[in-house]
Amino acid sequence: MQNYWSRHVQILRISSVFLLLVLSWPSSSRAQNATISGTVFDPSHSPVSSVSVTARSTETNSLHTAITNEDGLYRLVELPAGIYVLTFEKSGFKVAKFAGVTLTVGQILTVDESLEIGTVSATVEVQASIVPPIELENAQISNLVDARRVSELPLLVRDPYSLVLLSPGVIQSNTSLGGFSSNGASERSNNFLLDGVDNNDTEVPGIAGGLNSLNPDSTQEFRVITNNFLPEYGRSNGAVIEAITKSGTNQIHGTAYEFGRYNAMGARDFFNPAEGPNGGPQNPYIRNDFGASAGGPIKKDKTFWFGNYEGQRYVTSLTNASTVPTAAFKTGKFTITQDAQGNPITPVNVDVSQANSANNALGIGLDPNIQKILALYPNPNGPAVNDISGILFFPSASRQRVDDFTIKIDHNINSKNLLSVRYSFNRFTDPNAFHDDFLPGGLGAVATYQRTQGAAIGLTTTLKSNLVNEFHFGANRTNLQFTCTGTSVFDSFGNLDSIGRGPDYSLPGISGFGCLNLGDSKSPRYLRVRLPEPGRFQRASAVYRHLPDHRWHQLYPRQACV
Repeated sequence: MQNYWSRHVQILRISSVFLLLVLSWPSSSRAQNATISGTVFDPSHSPVSSVSVTARSTETNSLHTAITNEDGLYRLVELPAGIYVLTFEKSGFKVAKFAGVTLTVGQILTVDESLEIGTVSATVEVQASIVPPIELENAQISNLVDARRVSELPLLVRDPYSLVLLSPGVIQSNTSLGGFSSNGASERSNNFLLDGVDNNDTEVPGIAGGLNSLNPDSTQEFRVITNNFLPEYGRSNGAVIEAITKSGTNQIHGTAYEFGRYNAMGARDFFNPAEGPNGGPQNPYIRNDFGASAGGPIKKDKTFWFGNYEGQRYVTSLTNASTVPTAAFKTGKFTITQDAQGNPITPVNVDVSQANSANNALGIGLDPNIQKILALYPNPNGPAVNDISGILFFPSASRQRVDDFTIKIDHNINSKNLLSVRYSFNRFTDPNAFHDDFLPGGLGAVATYQRTQGAAIGLTTTLKSNLVNEFHFGANRTNLQFTCTGTSVFDSFGNLDSIGRGPDYSLPGISGFGCLNLGDSKSPRYLRVRLPEPGRFQRASAVYRHLPDHRWHQLYPRQACV
């Protein structure tokens, strides 16, 4: 324990030093923010310099300003996704105002404007709907899943990442990971970003949604980039999924919800009849999904907050099937009527209950440990497999519990500095997550406790009217445990290993005995710190990029079968 905490202290010290270094190093993370660029002309279509171009957020009243250069070019960068009012002002010309300019995650919007000669007191208002939302600066191919799609399209398990399949060239993978493939690339080649920082599971890549999951009420929108990636996305050759969480605004908003599904609305399982020899009460099926979201100002036009919680409770029992020995086989006295291929033969009586029994060709009696193990197997209640085994149908209980929490703070430090901080927490527990128990009572079931935490810090600084710097810092931490139910039973038969665990038994012809799905595997618990990634400067009409990418992984293995 002392070494464990000393390692954490060392990590925090190194992180602090590195953070101080990179705060003075102009850099930026992924382009999760939007950009507006264009050219300003006069009535003769000549470029106009020194025009003040301002984008004001209608939700937070934050201002972003740029000045056109001698060629009339301007560029507003690092704009958080949202709705803006875009204003062009210069002495000798009427003020031009575009209302309702909607910016999305990672978007580069081109807005050119032809100013009219007149006084500054005169204003020309233009609806932003006339501006085509076409990116003219690059050939990147992407699909936006906006807030309307996230909130209005049906999502069976409230996973917004399932809407990735709306993108052209993206299909569902047919593997156990449940991910997706983009343009034929492996599901393990996708790159997940959340609020501009790394959100990839480096231990088991390919799971749809990345490391920290979201729900529709905490997701603002995301973009799926499938081809011709910009340089800052140089990590994988699959799709880039760039998601952003919601933020607070000057208005207080909140939602609360609960969805329920219960036994009364569902039919029985075929193997869970009400009558007959296997009849009984209906297996439980209870599914609850509930949560709440809220956001608003801490200080108007200055500091904003957003929080979301979602809980899921899933109680059910499925009907599992195992191959178990017959009652006669467990006594050591049984009759063989068919060969190994199932062909009928002359019946042969076998008696191995005693070493000196007739028909005991080996002269060896029953092993005491094997007798104790076989005594735990109930008799078959289904069809026979052969002369010595049959099928046992039994209820397999699952009790899933999911808790997700996200909180985000946005703070306008001053007119030149915008700070954003986000923390996410995911927890999933289930004593029988895979329904892989082989005997009633959950024996052999793999239980899991999974906890994932993620944090992101972003600081956008306007150094000059034509020079903007963005800094991002991200860290993820996971604790993934897989344990086996019934280890005390398995250990009671002796032959313990160096850590005090009994062996697993592979029993020919019947379902094996032990933690067969875990064995001696270890589950990882690791800390991942993502330091500044691709950087980007904006000066006049040019964009300069430098691409440092620092990733730090710390792994703490833990014994799984406990």
